[in-house]
Amino acid sequence: MDSYNPTADGSIDDEAACLYVMQLVTLSAIPMTLKASIELKLLETISLAGPGAQLSPSELASRLPFISNPQAPVMLDRILRLLASYSILTCSLSPSGERRYGAAPACKFLTPNADGVSMAPLILLNDKVLMESWYYLKDVVIEGGVPFNKAYGMTTFEYQRTNPSFHKVFSDAMSSHSTIITNKLLEIYDGFNGLGSLVDVGGGVAATLGKITTKYAGIRGINFDLQHVISVAPPLQGVEHVSGDMFESVPNADAIFLKCILHDWTDELCVKLLRNCWKALPEKGKVIVVECILPVVPDEAIATKGGFQFDLAMLASSPGGKERTENEFKSLAKESGFSDFKSIYIFAGYWVMEFINSNAVVDSSMDEEAACLYAMQLVSFSVLPMTLKAAIELKLLETIFLAGPNAQLSPTELASRLPFISNPQAPVMLDRILLLLASYSILTCSLSPSGERRYGAAPVCKFLTPNADGASMAALALMNQNKVLMESWYHLKDAVIEGGIPFKKAHGMTAFEYLGKDPRLNKVFNDGMSGHSSIITNKLLEIYEGFDGLGSLVDVGGGIGETLGKITTKYTGIRGINFDLPHVISEAPPLPGVEHVGEDMFKSIPIADAIFMKNCWKALPKNGKVILAEWILPVELEQVVAAKGVINVDLLMLVNPGGKERTENEFKSLANEAGFSDFKAIYIFSGCWVMEIIK
Repeated sequence: MDSYNPTADGSIDDEAACLYVMQLVTLSAIPMTLKASIELKLLETISLAGPGAQLSPSELASRLPFISNPQAPVMLDRILRLLASYSILTCSLSPSGERRYGAAPACKFLTPNADGVSMAPLILLNDKVLMESWYYLKDVVIEGGVPFNKAYGMTTFEYQRTNPSFHKVFSDAMSSHSTIITNKLLEIYDGFNGLGSLVDVGGGVAATLGKITTKYAGIRGINFDLQHVISVAPPLQGVEHVSGDMFESVPNADAIFLKCILHDWTDELCVKLLRNCWKALPEKGKVIVVECILPVVPDEAIATKGGFQFDLAMLASSPGGKERTENEFKSLAKESGFSDFKSIYIFAGYWVMEFINSNAVVDSSMDEEAACLYAMQLVSFSVLPMTLKAAIELKLLETIFLAGPNAQLSPTELASRLPFISNPQAPVMLDRILLLLASYSILTCSLSPSGERRYGAAPVCKFLTPNADGASMAALALMNQNKVLMESWYHLKDAVIEGGIPFKKAHGMTAFEYLGKDPRLNKVFNDGMSGHSSIITNKLLEIYEGFDGLGSLVDVGGGIGETLGKITTKYTGIRGINFDLPHVISEAPPLPGVEHVGEDMFKSIPIADAIFMKNCWKALPKNGKVILAEWILPVELEQVVAAKGVINVDLLMLVNPGGKERTENEFKSLANEAGFSDFKAIYIFSGCWVMEIIK
């Protein structure tokens, strides 16, 4: 994901900051769209077409099994366009103007390799079971505990025993990731040479250990895990499966292998495990640890962002789990009785550490490295919008912003300002949340002389904290990541195959019908729309002069009337009519110069873009005009924040109300078909345009 580019003095203009915020608050569109594309095997189909090949949405739709949706090519085009805007796919226009899509480098790690594995199963981080945890992150910061436990009343590991299908999804993800990292480990690391025996603690179904013993045939492998895990492990030559509890004891061996085990547990439990390992080793034996290593201060490297995303995923789902810095690993080794420490970089943010020897540095292929790092960032992308949601609910950005220009606060200072705080671990949890946000330039971060991290407001905070009108884009983040709206994404694959609107498949009614029945969600929706509308309308009134001379103005779908109220305040001669559904109007406050009217803009007329426009045409006098404020999609994809934000929104429209964003030519076609004679577009701000279509 692109960040914005500050100027030489570190400043940034409002346009760039607001565009970046728009991308942030709609970011859940990326991982959830990627999830559906993986389920539909779109990336795999494109990759199998061969190097340099590109397929059209129609060609891809024809290869989907059991397809019964005539609109599938249109839906696929919108899905693929989003993926191409994030360089997951390539895109080009054919001479006829049709978009065609090919495999970008990241596809190599999102489609099966020679071992039949990829990073794609890690999309499990967006599985409905794990996503539920995020809605408890705010509560856990205040009260303590583990979000997953609050959601389900048990730990992740206990839950897997009760849900075999989720356990399989989890095991497949771990096995696939393990295979990719292990292949690189075996290319780079020679520390298995000369070993007679090796225990893989928490080895799962022994995918990793099997690869090690295949290359090093002299090693006797012991795959050590819980009984319910070992029970589904296949027989492997040179490997013995042993069940047990690693916190009680570990089988004896020349070396003990811990891959992505320590990040599941608290420091205290890690020390307990490592001391058991120390007891099981001979003199000069070693523990071989494979884990991510976090930087102390966040930077904008993909590896850093991916590492912090996984750290927050651990916070949400694991009892005390976390990613660690190199110094934190050294402390664990020392406290457990090991005398020395050696770290060697492997691949895609992962390191191998020996709790015994000296340092070494190894090179890696950076082209492949970058592609794999990006794939890992993509599959864990849902962590960022859900963490941002919790930060907004806790008012962390607002508290930091109100501390003043250039002020920085420590996690401890922030925790002390939280209301009703009863969690002694709140500063530690906040530090992990703020680290992720700083890695995406939402906050600044620096180290105090004592080594404590301190956080300040980056330019984008201006649009994520209340402005003079009390509005911000933060409400849009809360709306887009709301549990009701997120549920729609789990039906996107089925909607492509069968037709229909994902929201309606999830809830049995349209989004607007649902809002009429759920006052709580209706308020979340109105707040989201109102915050964004206020910011855009302020810029509209600075730039656009087309309201001059009007006697009356109807705002169709005007929500609670905030936009129209701003217009009639500046143009006092305008009689404003705020026109929306009755359940929306019921929340609208009285406004001077504005009449609220609650009706259906379609009435009994079938829903169609041209009909909607024709209804407006009938209501206008000669030379009257419709004023549209909308995003405009680019025809050819651009790798810029503005394009990504509007394409994110297009996918949000696809899954919830069933609407869409449009290109300028599509707007011109609507105007022409509805009987309007002229069209004019003026850019406003943050990807939004004002368009006049004149009768």
